[in-house]
Amino acid sequence: MLKTNTGNSSVLGVLMGGAGLFLIIAGMKLASSILSPILLAVIIAISVTPLMDWFQRKGLSQGLSMLVTIVVLIVAIVALIAVIGFSINQVIVTLPQYADGLQGQSDSLQAYLASSGLDADSVETAIQGTEPSKLLTYVGSLFGGVLG
Repeated sequence: MLKTNTGNSSVLGVLMGGAGLFLIIAGMKLASSILSPILLAVIIAISVTPLMDWFQRKGLSQGLSMLVTIVVLIVAIVALIAVIGFSINQVIVTLPQYADGLQGQSDSLQAYLASSGLDADSVETAIQGTEPSKLLTYVGSLFGGVLG
């Protein structure tokens, strides 16, 4: 008769499962440059299939409905990129207005801290490194670099 120890086999099963999970995750990480575009294509294909089916029910051939679906998808992507670009451009345009407001709040914070008993030199030293205009200039250049 074979004697089995169920306590050891359950621990071994958990260890084997953990090792298998680790290998799967490591493999996916190593193959991410290949898997990401494939998964994106699968998601897009699954998302636009109902639209293509709708065009076919309306009487278009399979090839023509695929072409119309691709054109609709491209137009939607271009529109999304345009909206995002416009939004980023609006942020860049309004950054100077926010810089003035932040400078005013910085000044009021300095006045409050000075009235709380902190000397002006220590307050100035603490706040000097947090100049709002430099921060907003950096954010603006970051957004500008994204837009090209």
